[in-house]
Amino acid sequence: MDATRKELKLNLELYLGFILAAAVLVAIPGPVVTLLVATAIRDGKGAALSTVAGSSTALVFHMLAVGLGLTSLLAFIGEWFEWLKWVGALYLVWLGISAWKHSYRTEALPALGPKNRNHFVRGFLVGVTNPKTLLFYAAFFPQFIDPSLPLTQQLLWLCPTFLVVGGTIDTIYALSASRAGKLFTSPLAQMLSDRVSGTLLILAGAGLAATRRI
Repeated sequence: MDATRKELKLNLELYLGFILAAAVLVAIPGPVVTLLVATAIRDGKGAALSTVAGSSTALVFHMLAVGLGLTSLLAFIGEWFEWLKWVGALYLVWLGISAWKHSYRTEALPALGPKNRNHFVRGFLVGVTNPKTLLFYAAFFPQFIDPSLPLTQQLLWLCPTFLVVGGTIDTIYALSASRAGKLFTSPLAQMLSDRVSGTLLILAGAGLAATRRI
């Protein structure tokens, strides 16, 4: 174990614990998961997977921010937290209202939502405007760092691992919800899916707005 630890420059016990903790934490529904489920039900698998790609890109952005020390700035300047929080919350509410408005359209809708590149942008914006993610990284990652080993090498293991775990779980959510979305093919069912999706997004926005800085 010690030889492997020195060769990999990684504490395997901490690493396995990190994987388990990351899986549990990522699986807890939040704004991104809500957006994924709503998108999958309303617009299908391709749109949901594009949203996953966008939210995963936001994870990379957050990791870079943590590495550059921007987390401490957010931790001490509450105004930035509030600004990001409200931008993300208002964006989710706007998406929810748009889905509700879409539900009142009566014509046939062969293509239900924006193009996949726009879903990518949605996923990125919802992910990157969630300031609690930055603060979470700041509190979460240090618990799995072995001070006796080089920090850079450990981060080169932990950050990609978190990205893979997060992307995998988000993809599972997207694929599962898209299967349910296949049931919504009639005009009435499409209207219901729009309204369910819109309600979920509005609730997610309200939940994000209610969060407080840790």
